[in-house]
Amino acid sequence: MVSRGKTGEIFKKPANVTAARLTGCKNILPVRRVDEHHVFLPDWGVTLTAAEPVGENIRFIGIRERDLFQTDAGENCLPCRWTETLDQPLNRSLLLAPAETAAHSFEESPVLWWKVDKRSGQTDAIYSAGDRLTVAVRPGDILLLEE
Repeated sequence: MVSRGKTGEIFKKPANVTAARLTGCKNILPVRRVDEHHVFLPDWGVTLTAAEPVGENIRFIGIRERDLFQTDAGENCLPCRWTETLDQPLNRSLLLAPAETAAHSFEESPVLWWKVDKRSGQTDAIYSAGDRLTVAVRPGDILLLEE
């Protein structure tokens, strides 16, 4: 079963990877539970804090494209390398790989999708492939997912 419940609740808080994908969540990352409110992302080498309690059965997290934001420091930071920009009329989708990775190509790297409204001015700076930046996610925006 994918998920059961009211549509709005499933979109707000999908219970598993399949439901998250069906709601449009592109960033689904494998994790290891650290404790009640922390998960470790092995592909990124970082520990994130979740607002909700992390159950023993949580194997993935979801982060919606619009829930990422650029920062210099703070909680739940993900150091990244800029890999590609997909331009749309009102938005930019930026593809970000871990800043420190053994992967040598885009295809080998785990990637985050970050969707930014062009009117926000967040990505007006000129970036080139390989440039480094840091994005973060608020603890309440992390979706805790079962397989």
